[in-house]
Amino acid sequence: MANKTSKIKKELNKIHNTYENLLMTPWGSLYTSLSIFIPRLKRGIFSFINYMDHLSLPYMDDEHFIEETCKIFGVTKEECKEIPLVCIKSNWNMLFAPYITTTDKDGKEEITILPINKSGIYPTTFNHRESTEFVDWNALEDF
Repeated sequence: MANKTSKIKKELNKIHNTYENLLMTPWGSLYTSLSIFIPRLKRGIFSFINYMDHLSLPYMDDEHFIEETCKIFGVTKEECKEIPLVCIKSNWNMLFAPYITTTDKDGKEEITILPINKSGIYPTTFNHRESTEFVDWNALEDF
């Protein structure tokens, strides 16, 4: 019985690693960030992996990356226009994450980028960022 339990545990670890790896892609991070604000997009781990596995996604360097990806996800510009989203780029990756804006006691605004993984730990891309761009939904083409 212990052997079967060990096999199941190993398989679950593989699934969770696949899930975490997908979250650390531009497509997975964008989908997860959008699903925080659009409840109909929420999926469980298995469903998320299967869903992402069957999509034909655009390249990261596509100038209409966000619009094309949102079309594939079935999200409209109207649904997204109020979502606070930031795009963080490093030498080797690009990730999306939601953010919140707070005001300190001196009236100075502070931006806090929220982690998208359940552990709450920021990915390496966040720590070695080259640029941080706020997504301006109004400047994007209709999708």
